Amino acid sequence: MTELLKIRIRILQMQEVCNGNSIARMILFDGDADSRFFKGRVLPGGVDTQTESSGRLTLSARYMLEGVDGTGAPCRIFVENSALLMAPGPEPIHTTPTVITDSPTLAPLFAGKLQGLVEPIPKSEELMVRIWSCEEQDENKNGQTD
Repeated sequence: MTELLKIRIRILQMQEVCNGNSIARMILFDGDADSRFFKGRVLPGGVDTQTESSGRLTLSARYMLEGVDGTGAPCRIFVENSALLMAPGPEPIHTTPTVITDSPTLAPLFAGKLQGLVEPIPKSEELMVRIWSCEEQDENKNGQTD
């Protein structure tokens, strides 16, 4: 697997509603991305929507990144990172990401099956999001495929 994105997330605000049986949360965040394929920032409006009911937690984070790809060209990336958990806990959360980009260099990398991981950063209130391609890539030093 090839790590495509590494995003440090900072929680800004959380809104929550609970009716005794279910909980819904909207968690606003920003952050920075730094990997060999992309460097940039989370644009305003990043939100993780969570619903919890009957021991099931559903997550759906949606956000836009702006920065430069591995060739230095400016680009944007949209990420939707989803997960369904039966017993939420402190361990990392495995996700199923969907990624859309306007970068011709990055688009082929995000076209295949992707896998994600969300984990807390030790001694911090921040999270690290990592997204990998499950496809084998033939990459050069700029993060382009041959």
